[in-house]
Amino acid sequence: MPLDQPEPEKTPIEERTEELRMTFGEHLEELRSYLIRALIGLLVALVVTIYYGTTIVGWITSPLNQVQVALGLSPQTIATDATAGFVSVYLKVSIISALIVASPWIIYQLWKFVAEGLYDNERKFAYILAPFSTVMTFLGVLFTYYILLPTTLFFFLTFLNSYPNVTTKYTNPMIDILVGTNDVEVVEEEANQEIDVSKITFPTIPVLWEDPVNPPIGAEWFDARDRRRKIWTGKQILSQTYNTNDRIINPLFEINQYISFVTIMALGACVGFQLPVVMLLVGYTRLVDPAHVAAMRKYAFFACFAAGAILTPADVFSMLLLAVPLYFLFEFGLFLMKLVDKPPMSEDDLPS
Repeated sequence: MPLDQPEPEKTPIEERTEELRMTFGEHLEELRSYLIRALIGLLVALVVTIYYGTTIVGWITSPLNQVQVALGLSPQTIATDATAGFVSVYLKVSIISALIVASPWIIYQLWKFVAEGLYDNERKFAYILAPFSTVMTFLGVLFTYYILLPTTLFFFLTFLNSYPNVTTKYTNPMIDILVGTNDVEVVEEEANQEIDVSKITFPTIPVLWEDPVNPPIGAEWFDARDRRRKIWTGKQILSQTYNTNDRIINPLFEINQYISFVTIMALGACVGFQLPVVMLLVGYTRLVDPAHVAAMRKYAFFACFAAGAILTPADVFSMLLLAVPLYFLFEFGLFLMKLVDKPPMSEDDLPS
C-alpha cells in the first residue's frame, strides 16, 4: 500500500468494537475502585466486630442460656479444643458479623457500578428491590434469633429431659461378686435409721437474684437466676454451678458446634426470606406468568418443605419450623408478582 494512500474508512461495527475495547479497560478500572471501597468498608466493620467480638458471642448464646436456665440446666457451653474459643468462635463470629454489617455498603458499591448500564425504569425498580431485600434479610435474622433458634433449642433440650434419672437401685449380682462388699448398701442402711431432724442445724446461705453490692470478703450466696453458688474473695467472685438435671444424658453444648448450628440456621432463614424478592423480580421481568405460578401451589407446598430440610440443620423440627413460613412467603411473593404484572403492549398501544 502506498504511503500517501489514506486508510480505509471503518465500518460502524468496527467503530463500535473499537469503542468497546477502549471502554473495557475503563470499566475494569471503575470496578476495581468500587471493589476497593467495598473492601475498605468491610475492613472498618471487621475492626468494630473484632472489638465487640466477645459481646456478640454472648448475644448469640443468650437464647441457649435462657432455655438452659428455664429447664434447670447449667447456662454455659464447653470447649474441647484450647484454640476453639479464639479460632472457631471469636474470629468466625467477628468475620461473619463484619460481612453482615458491611453488606449494605458492599451492595451499594456494586449497585453504583451496575446502575450506570441500566435504563431509568430499571433503576427505579432497583431502588425498590434493594431496600426490600435488605429488610427481608433483617427479618430473617430476627426470625432466627427470636423464634426459630429458641424454639428448636427448647424442643431438643426438653426431649432430653424425658430420659430417666440416673439411678443405682437396680443392683446387678454379678457386679457385687466382682466388686466385693457393696458399701452402698451399708451406707443406705445407716441412712435409713431414724434421725431426729429437729436436733439438726442446717447451714443456710442467702438466695439472691442479683449479686450484692460491696459484699464483705468471704461472703457467700446463691444466685437463683444463674443457679450458681458464689463466694467473694475481695478481688473476684468464685462460683459453682448447680442444676436440677439428673438425667442419664446431660446436654453439654460445645461452643464451636453451637456457633456453626446458629450460622447454618440463620443463613438458611435469610436465604428463604429472599423468596418474595426473587418472585417480585421474576414478576417484574415477566419471565413467568403469575397465573402459572398460582397453578403450582401444591408443588410449591412440597418445595417449601424440601427447602426447609436443605436450609436448616439436619433435624425434622427445624425443617417444619422454617417450611411453614416459607409457604406464607411464597404466597406473599405471588401477591407481589400479580401486583407488578402488566399485560404486554399490543401494536395499537405503540406510539405512532
